[in-house]
Amino acid sequence: MLIRESVYRILRHGGWLLLASACVACGGEDDENDPETGPFSVLEDVPDALFLNAVWSFGPEDVWVAADSGRMLHYTGSWSEVTLPDGVTVVDLWSYAPGQLIGIGGNHLVRFDGTEWTTEDLSGQGLGGSFYGGVWGAADDDIWVVGDQSTAAHFDGATWTRYLAAGPDNTVVWGTPGGDVYTASVFQTGVFDGTDWQDVEDIDSGGEAIFGFGDDEVWVADGSQLWNREGSRWSLTEIDGIGDITNMWGTGPSDLWGAGNFGAIYRYDGASWEQLANQATGSPFLRVFYDIHGSGQGDVWAIGGELGDAGNTPIIYRADL
Repeated sequence: MLIRESVYRILRHGGWLLLASACVACGGEDDENDPETGPFSVLEDVPDALFLNAVWSFGPEDVWVAADSGRMLHYTGSWSEVTLPDGVTVVDLWSYAPGQLIGIGGNHLVRFDGTEWTTEDLSGQGLGGSFYGGVWGAADDDIWVVGDQSTAAHFDGATWTRYLAAGPDNTVVWGTPGGDVYTASVFQTGVFDGTDWQDVEDIDSGGEAIFGFGDDEVWVADGSQLWNREGSRWSLTEIDGIGDITNMWGTGPSDLWGAGNFGAIYRYDGASWEQLANQATGSPFLRVFYDIHGSGQGDVWAIGGELGDAGNTPIIYRADL
């Protein structure tokens, strides 16, 4: 399982292990005025972990982080830990109701109802895929998972239905309730229009992150390229900074955050992208963010790791706004 999870992480985050030898970054002390951390503080009390995969914040003291070995870390002012049934290691999280979470890992869907975690084995559903890397949902009866073998599978509250979408390994999915749903692989981006999946012809690449604020305001990040749909028109923006965007989250069209490799954190204010943090030149290690999420403009979390001589050291940034 750890090998398959490593492959997923390479696919989703742009082959960051291959970039380690070319790392341009880091060094110096971390503080709130340091360009390496920008408006973030680096948490010192992070629980021991081999790696961190995903984060979801319901509020400054209600934050879930998916870690290795089937563990979910919960921050409520201090850290606690839960081991999921069947030892499922979650690689992506989503919520469509306050206090409730869904997650995906391997061939299992996990759910948190506000009190306890449960898991569902998808391998017996005839969906074709064996490893799912992305999850999104609008309700208990409207959940999508995407993964290998070009799989995009939908749960309607009773049964699962498999579709073929985008590329051979879909790693990310996002949509709007009752509207379009997007997925992406390394080379292709697809959209479900309520009937079937189609390639997004205006995007000539895949995507590592998708986020938006409605059918007419969608962002697809493919490294340093960001495709933005406004209305029916797609436009391309090239990020000018150190590091790419491999994950996104925001509160609205004028408050969108992106994070990725080389310790990069960006923010879009509705007009332009600004780099808020990145590694300095001369680093002996590579800093990579695997996910970013928050509950509001003053509550933003970025989780990831630093790859160096000691292996991977998990890191958690918390906004100090």
